[in-house]
Amino acid sequence: KSGPCVDGVNSFHSWANAWCSVQVKIDFESGYTAIVNEVEPDHAGAAQVEPQVSLDTLNFFKTYWTDGIYPSDMNACLNLIAGGASCVVHEGKYCICDTTVVDSAVFASADSSMSIDQLLTDLRTGAVDRWT
Repeated sequence: KSGPCVDGVNSFHSWANAWCSVQVKIDFESGYTAIVNEVEPDHAGAAQVEPQVSLDTLNFFKTYWTDGIYPSDMNACLNLIAGGASCVVHEGKYCICDTTVVDSAVFASADSSMSIDQLLTDLRTGAVDRWT
């Protein structure tokens, strides 16, 4: 059983050798994010994951946050937890949270008259509501 971490990956190579879930790792200092695979141990008790998606990954990428506001310290990460998110503080420098994929249509049809600004407004990566 592979879980969502290896969907679409052929059977000869996968990121994980057991079931896993996808998490996001947020750097308090920069707001950059990285992908983390939380891996359940296999039958032998091993929980192996590639370094690029391990808990200690430094493979961050720029993330565009609404109004530039992101969890920038331990208290902000703990506030996400209080709001119902499943997050942990890691090494006092990162907030690691579970992710959920919501698959829904944004547009009913292709409209070539839509502006780039409108596309960027409508097509976004979501996050937990920081005010709840």
